[in-house]
Amino acid sequence: MTDAVTHGTSMDYDTQILHEDTESYFHNLKQTLNRGRMLLGIARDERSVIDTMQLALCPKPNGPSRMKV
Repeated sequence: MTDAVTHGTSMDYDTQILHEDTESYFHNLKQTLNRGRMLLGIARDERSVIDTMQLALCPKPNGPSRMKV
């Protein structure tokens, strides 16, 4: 992630990010996924991960039919 952000391929981040910030982001992401509040999609080619996407699920009572991309 640090490399992607530094080279401008990540959205919503400044081009300078601390390693500690990326660790914190992934720690929080893992907790969010484990709680069922987000879905994570991973696109791969034969050699590596080429992209990811996240869907934040809506926690409201009518939320099962809603999400944020």
